[in-house]
Amino acid sequence: MFVWRIEKSRRRTAWTRRFKKPARGASLVEFAAAVALLVPTVFIIIFGVVEATSAIMIYNTLSSAAHQAARALAIAYWKDSDVASDRGMQNSQVFDGIRSPNCIVDSRQFDDPTFALGADPPSVTVRVRFRGGQYGLPPFPNPDPLNLGSIELSATATQALD
Repeated sequence: MFVWRIEKSRRRTAWTRRFKKPARGASLVEFAAAVALLVPTVFIIIFGVVEATSAIMIYNTLSSAAHQAARALAIAYWKDSDVASDRGMQNSQVFDGIRSPNCIVDSRQFDDPTFALGADPPSVTVRVRFRGGQYGLPPFPNPDPLNLGSIELSATATQALD
């Protein structure tokens, strides 16, 4: 019986030598392949997160500026109703005072406001746009590895004239 056990273990060793491939260097190759696949993927994900965060920050700034402009126009309308039709008055009384570095740098970024005087309640709607590369704004996205070109972001706000 003792001899049989030795013979069985020899058979197992011969089988492993014949069918099991040597693993020298295989772990290094697998590691290199994993790194080659994962590193670009991680960089793309990080770039996407950074650009999405930038877009959200720009949108929040635009939204805040649109709300601020709509509120200021509503107040200006009650002081002088001519502000509803005079873009020069709108610029001097409201739009020229709303600035945010690298986001809102010019009054031309604000579209002409819409005064809904017949609505119940009467209201004013303001829209502000961010177009990278215009009015001295930085390009967005920057850098642009996907060659998307400049992306336009905008925000709209409505304020009751009360």
